[in-house]
Amino acid sequence: QVSSGSTLGDTFGDDALAAIAETTGRYTLVLRRMPPTEKSGPYSLTVDALRPARPADTVCIEAATAFARGVIERRNGQSASVRALDAFVAALARFRQVADRRGELRALLQVGVLQSDLGQPEALATAREAERLAAELDSQPARALALGIAGRALDRAGDLLGALRYHEEA
Repeated sequence: QVSSGSTLGDTFGDDALAAIAETTGRYTLVLRRMPPTEKSGPYSLTVDALRPARPADTVCIEAATAFARGVIERRNGQSASVRALDAFVAALARFRQVADRRGELRALLQVGVLQSDLGQPEALATAREAERLAAELDSQPARALALGIAGRALDRAGDLLGALRYHEEA
């Protein structure tokens, strides 16, 4: 199974590619030139570990797959927002299960945006949780986005002064 964090709308860290072979043996990794329509830039490939698969690896793949499904649903427009939210919530649970804090942050931000878009009151709590995690991980861009989400949630709730404070801090 192969899963990639690239092109999934994540601007808060390196893209990750995970490959899990179902059976032992020798494998070849093939890299191809991207189509000219794709975003170009400096890329590098690092093999962190060659090791037997662990049970947690499957959960990591499930998390990345759920996240990708959420991104795809979000691209389908407002009518798919509930399905996108469900996918991001599933990804969030799996990222937490394997203690992937960066994945958790990415999912929290997406959940917060969609909750805010859908007018759900949980958006503020989700945004605050994402802001705390972004601060712990020292991700200023993610923290700014979380503060903006909180501001939007307060704006929708009618707390314009509170929304202004969050937007100014973002």
